[in-house]
Amino acid sequence: MQQSRRSVPPGVPTRGYRRQRRWPNVSWWLSAILVVALTAWAITLLVRLFDDDSTPASPEHIAIIVSDAVTGQAVQDAELRVGDAVGRTNESGAVLVPLPDEPITLTITHAGYNPVYGQIDSTMAAEQRVALNPVDPNQVEAQPAPTQDAGQVVVMTPTSEQTTAQETPVTGQGGATGVNGRVVDASGNPIEGAVVLAGSDVVFSDADGQFQAPTAQTGQALRVWASGYTDQFPTATGPDAMTVQMERLDIKAAYLTGARLADEARINELIGTIETTELNALVIDIKEGSVYYDTGVQFFIDAGAVQPLFDPAALVQRLKEKGIYTIARIVVFNDPIVAQNRPDLALKDVNGGIWLGWNGAPWVDPFHRELWQPNIDLALEAAAMGFDEVQYDYVRFPSDGDLNNADFAGEYTSEEVRVGTIVEFLEMTQEQLRPTGVKLGADVFGIIAVYPEDQGIGQRMLDFAEVVDFIHPMVYPSHFNEGSIGVDGHPNSFPYETLDITIGLGQAKMPGMELKMRPWLQDFTLGDPPYGPEQVRAQIDATMDNGASGWMLWNADSEVTVGALNPA
Repeated sequence: MQQSRRSVPPGVPTRGYRRQRRWPNVSWWLSAILVVALTAWAITLLVRLFDDDSTPASPEHIAIIVSDAVTGQAVQDAELRVGDAVGRTNESGAVLVPLPDEPITLTITHAGYNPVYGQIDSTMAAEQRVALNPVDPNQVEAQPAPTQDAGQVVVMTPTSEQTTAQETPVTGQGGATGVNGRVVDASGNPIEGAVVLAGSDVVFSDADGQFQAPTAQTGQALRVWASGYTDQFPTATGPDAMTVQMERLDIKAAYLTGARLADEARINELIGTIETTELNALVIDIKEGSVYYDTGVQFFIDAGAVQPLFDPAALVQRLKEKGIYTIARIVVFNDPIVAQNRPDLALKDVNGGIWLGWNGAPWVDPFHRELWQPNIDLALEAAAMGFDEVQYDYVRFPSDGDLNNADFAGEYTSEEVRVGTIVEFLEMTQEQLRPTGVKLGADVFGIIAVYPEDQGIGQRMLDFAEVVDFIHPMVYPSHFNEGSIGVDGHPNSFPYETLDITIGLGQAKMPGMELKMRPWLQDFTLGDPPYGPEQVRAQIDATMDNGASGWMLWNADSEVTVGALNPA
């Protein structure tokens, strides 16, 4: 197996590189799920077949009707891009789209809303309803929805003779002007590698902060983000260069483990801590062997991995109302349930049967590409439910157990193949996740920040940093061996020094991308000394002293050492 091709030139996640989403990888069902609700699943893609007594749309068109998911009101001037055709919704939120002969990409955008992506084809119902999710629900003033019976869907019935939708047909691309711009920080310095989402196109700023979005139109809503900054939603100004100024954002997160997903008291405690301290984010388990919610990903349903414990969309909406940044944690290849129920995808033992790790649990083999898309589908579901970020954990080969007896499906003995395989999976995720505006992070071993090799697990700092938005070394001082880094004793007794060394070395491995660094810190006791406010604070200080863009506190029981935190 050859080393994977990078999604951008090696070492440069920018340089004006432009990529289209690979829509054939994503079914209409999966595209439709990208508009699933945030407000008690109120944000939905509503599809209604016309009743016999309804007047159908023209057989040459599909009627798209767009509304605000929070208020229920029609969204006027939403831009629909179908292939090379562009149109806007009228005052009723409606537009007619020519019926394509073959499946074709559909993108719906409007300033102040998250974009929606999908496909349309000739087999679809004559009318499609789409609810757009406001970018910041906290700033959306609630408006009364149109009067209707509970649960009733008010449906327009456009016809070829009389229809408000037909007043605003999708036209050719003549209105597209292209957009040039520059992304800078608060001091006016250029930001390299900023991501600009213009419809379904993704472009990157170069070393001078400049970008080109050749298919964007004047007045179109853009989405711009960069690691360590708050998302910006400027309106395209046309061919004259526009400036997008970014604001710094450090993410400081607590952790809600799968065992506490149904523990309302612990959830309330975490929310209270976030509201009263410097914390501003929450990492939430959605898959760790079990998938903890009622997923629609058939692969995990068939594998018997679904164990619903909570409604993630409802929790995300609750957190969003309090301004809390949300991160969905997905454990990828340490997947014993799938390995047991799909032994064809499990890591094999050279002596026969399934290989078992140190704890007697099996792993799936990352070389089996059949595993990749189902995990990406979970990431896309997380995006649809409103998570700000997806975090992959155990995105690697196994490290514990007798690997001499492991029979991998690929060339495991080659470091380049190991790293290339994991990076290719991350690239494949980004291909599909980036158009949603949701960030991607990856957890890595802390030792990866110190040593150049991949330690046999397929993780290297630079390779990962080039394709993800955030990289999360697990730099727990208790997990380093004495003598492994330059401190006067066991690293567990030197929390500041241990973090100072590892974060500094890790950032040195990813020059120009230092703000992608956001480590996991130790908020638990393992050995001496016991960890309390002093030890936790020391790690936080060392992390921020090195210019990282935040940190996350790991505690397997979702507890937080509040005394280590600054007040809100």
